Amino acid sequence: MKNKNILKRTLSSFLIVVVLLLNITSNIYAAAPKVSKDSSLGLYLYEDSTKSELYSHNGNKKMYPASTTKIMTAALTLEYIKDLNKKVTTGSELNRLPAGSSTASLYKNETLSYKDLLYGLMLPSGNDAAIVLACNVGKVISKDKNISKDKAYSVFVKEMNKKAKEIGMTKTHFNNPHGFHDKNHYSTPHDMAVLAAYADDFSYYNRVVDSTYYETTTNKTTHRWSGHNALILRGSKYFYKPAKGDKTGYTGEAGRCVVGSSENDEGIRYYAVVLHSPTTAQQFGLARDLLKYGNEETSKLTIEEEGDTLYKYTVRNLALGEQGAFKVKVNKDIEVYADKNYTEDNFTISFEPSSKYLKKTNTEDYELVNSISEDDKIGKINVYLNGKFFKSVDAFSKNDVNMRSTRDIIITNALIMISMLCLIIMALVLSSRYRTKKRIQHRKNLKRARLKNEIKTYGSRVPKRRPSTNDRGQKIKVVKKKNNKSKPINKNTKYMRTRKRTRKK
Repeated sequence: MKNKNILKRTLSSFLIVVVLLLNITSNIYAAAPKVSKDSSLGLYLYEDSTKSELYSHNGNKKMYPASTTKIMTAALTLEYIKDLNKKVTTGSELNRLPAGSSTASLYKNETLSYKDLLYGLMLPSGNDAAIVLACNVGKVISKDKNISKDKAYSVFVKEMNKKAKEIGMTKTHFNNPHGFHDKNHYSTPHDMAVLAAYADDFSYYNRVVDSTYYETTTNKTTHRWSGHNALILRGSKYFYKPAKGDKTGYTGEAGRCVVGSSENDEGIRYYAVVLHSPTTAQQFGLARDLLKYGNEETSKLTIEEEGDTLYKYTVRNLALGEQGAFKVKVNKDIEVYADKNYTEDNFTISFEPSSKYLKKTNTEDYELVNSISEDDKIGKINVYLNGKFFKSVDAFSKNDVNMRSTRDIIITNALIMISMLCLIIMALVLSSRYRTKKRIQHRKNLKRARLKNEIKTYGSRVPKRRPSTNDRGQKIKVVKKKNNKSKPINKNTKYMRTRKRTRKK
C-alpha cells in the first residue's frame, strides 16, 4: 500500500511539473514582444481577413523599407504578366544598377523568363532583376512596346505608387523598384504588412517566397540562388515551422528588415514586419515572436453582426411627406482578431459619415448632401480597443432617405408664409378684441368710481342719471327737445317752483 501511495504521489508531482513547464514555455514563447518606448524599431503584426492590428510599435512611423520593397515589384509583375515563361533579354537597363547593390549576377544580353527573374528578385534579392522587371513590365503597363526603357522604368515606379494608394498604403512613397536607399523612398511597418497581404493574393508569389533555393540555366550561365530568410531555413535557430517566406532587406540607413507571415490551423494568415533592426537576432527573433503570438495567443471576436442597426439619426432636410431617420448598418459582421484576454466589452465603435452624403449640424442631427438609397456606402465604422483606434469598416444605409427638393423647399416656404400671415391676422383680431374689452372695462370702472364718489357726496339722495351706455357697452345718444330746457334743482326748497312767463303785448 505504501509503495502504491508513493507511486501515485510521484506521478502526481511529475504531472504538475510538466503542466507548469508547459505554461512557462507558453508564456515565454507566445507572449507579445516587449520593447522600450523610445526604441527606434518598427514592429507590426497584422491579420488581413479582419484587417486587425494585433501589435504595433512605431507602426505608422515613416522608415526606409530597403529590399522589402521588392514585394511590390513581384506583385505588379504577377498582376500584369500572365505568362511567366515568356522570355526577356537584359540590356542597357543594367547600367541603372547602383554601386554596392545586392544582385542576382545577371549579364547583359542574357535571356531569362519572368519566372527566373522573380526568383532572382526574391531569393538573392537582386537589384538587377528588379530593374529588368521594371523596364519590361513597365512597357506592358504603358501598352506601348516601343517606349524607351527609361520611360518604361518611370511608368513602373509610378504604378508602384498608384497601387500603394489603392491598397491602403497611405504613408508610402516608392522611388525605385528595389529599395536601394533614397531619402524619398519610404514606408511604414503597417503599410508593409498591407503590401504583403496584397501580394499573398497571387498564388505564385507564395510559391516563390516559400522557396529557399532555385536553379536556372540561361544562354550565359547557370544561376544558383539561395534565400536569406532565417524564418524558413531549417536548421536556423530562428526557424518557425508555420512561417512563410516574404522578404528580407538591409541598408545602412534602413537597418535589418524582414516581412514574414504564417498561417494557423484555421487558415488565418498573420503578417509580421520588423524594420530598422540593429541586429540579425532582433530582425528574425522579433519576427518569429510576433508570428507565434498571433498564432497562439489571439482569437476572433464578433463585435457587431451583419444587418444590425448600429446608429439611427434624424435628418433636418427630409423630403416632404417623409418621416423618421436614416439607419446605419454593416453588410458583414464586424470581426476582429485580438489577444485572447480581450472580450467584446473592450471594444467600442463610432460612425464617421461620408461628406458625399451627410453633413453634421451643431446638434446630433445631420443634413443630407445627396439622397441616400438602401445599401449605399455612407461612411465608416471605426472600431476602438480600450479607447485606441483599432480598425475601420465600411458603413451602409439600412433605408432610403430622400433629400428635400427645390419644389419641396418652395412649397415649404409658401406654407410657412401662409402660416405666418394667419398668425398675424389672428394676433390682430385678438388684439382688437382685447383692446375693446379693455376699453369697456375701463368705462365700467370709471362709472363705478363716479357712483362711488357721488354716494360719498350725496348719500342716499344721489340723483338718478340716465345710463350713458346700453348692456352691450354701446353709447346711448340723448335727443334733446328744443323748447324743453332743463332747469337746475333748487336744493334749498322742497318743491321746485315753476313760473310761466308771458310776454306782454
